[in-house]
Amino acid sequence: RGRSLCGDESALHASLPKSLQQILAPKRLLLWKEMLQHYGYPDCEVFDEVIAGIDLAGPVAAVPAFDPCFKPAKLSLSELAQTAKASRVAMLQTVRSSGDAEIDSTVFAKTLEELDCGWLEGPFEPGDLPADAVVSRRFGIKQASGDSLKVRLIDDFSASCVNDTVQVETASKLHTLDVVAALCMELLKVGGDSPWLGKTIDLSSAYRQLGVSPAAKWVSYIAVYDPSTGRPKIFAMRALPFGASKSVYGFLRVAHSLWWLGCKALHLTWSNFFDDFITLAREPECPLVSLAALQFFKLLGWAVALGDKDLPFDVRFKALGIEINCECWLAGVVSFANTEKRTRELLDTINQILLAGRLRKPDALVLRGRMQFAKAQMWGRAAKLCLTAVTNHAYCSSGESLSDRTVEALEVFRNCLTDSKPREVTAKWDTPFFIFTDASFSP
Repeated sequence: RGRSLCGDESALHASLPKSLQQILAPKRLLLWKEMLQHYGYPDCEVFDEVIAGIDLAGPVAAVPAFDPCFKPAKLSLSELAQTAKASRVAMLQTVRSSGDAEIDSTVFAKTLEELDCGWLEGPFEPGDLPADAVVSRRFGIKQASGDSLKVRLIDDFSASCVNDTVQVETASKLHTLDVVAALCMELLKVGGDSPWLGKTIDLSSAYRQLGVSPAAKWVSYIAVYDPSTGRPKIFAMRALPFGASKSVYGFLRVAHSLWWLGCKALHLTWSNFFDDFITLAREPECPLVSLAALQFFKLLGWAVALGDKDLPFDVRFKALGIEINCECWLAGVVSFANTEKRTRELLDTINQILLAGRLRKPDALVLRGRMQFAKAQMWGRAAKLCLTAVTNHAYCSSGESLSDRTVEALEVFRNCLTDSKPREVTAKWDTPFFIFTDASFSP
């Protein structure tokens, strides 16, 4: 069917706005639309949003099939346009060196690569921008990637107030690890003499595979520091930026349709968390399932991460910073635990903080986020109390020095992280049980 639609696909792509043609060129859009209609997907209007381009400001399209999730806008589109000129001047003054030459050069080099890929348009001079043009700042942060650090690009559509105009009435529910755990529980109930294995399929440059609506160009401008001139360079986004709220809602709407088609049309046992598709299969079926899933994305024109990220099905696999262990599947147990790498990095960070005896507010908030993610795989209340202590330190008025209470909390969390056992999921995991305790506690 994909081959028979080639002529119509070419005509559709030729009719798209010029800024979207290159972004959507690999996609078999009409084939995707036919699949949605044939299998009765409840949100076929997602096709219309993709071919028109996803807006970056204003209300998010309500999807009846999604869960209610009301979040009001803080700013109207007219208010954003009225203050655009003044905020643009102020924003450009903040675009300067990060103080790290490697980050500066890498961010600008990656920006030029995106320009070559057709994901950006420009550069533009400030005087050439429309009166209502809103400019957001692009900067880079270093993130762990394997055994090294990589620079990740961030487009800050919050500081420019573009995200403040977004109003939400419905939203796709993310498939967190609890959903994967519940899926494993149901599969364990099925039984059988073959264990289930897993892998994670990761979309490559996921947001960049969808385009920005031409009508949203006035809020799509980004400014990045050019280390060769010491001045900001301005570009317009053609592909979805990573830091815009409506990019998230638009991408999740599309990703949900892909997950749904995989379940309905191919009977894939998988989940969807942003651009990660955690996939399970019985051991004898793994080669076929892997081929079917990858060909599904290829057929519809979605690029999938290959190389180190395209690992085969295994009894132990990693997803979202967690290792899922299916070695004891036939015994009725699947375990979830923080990866050794994530645990080691967090322990090293806590040890360095305790040794220094100081913790700045930004670092405290970053640490709290990392601790909170790790805590999700740890039983008990102690770790949660430690998070509260770190939060209190971040917002206290006594400075950066660690109090005795904060030191104690970090030491307790470190011990919890070291001693915690994997969470175990069994077929009876959802069976109610009762614990009767005394109403008081004595050491």
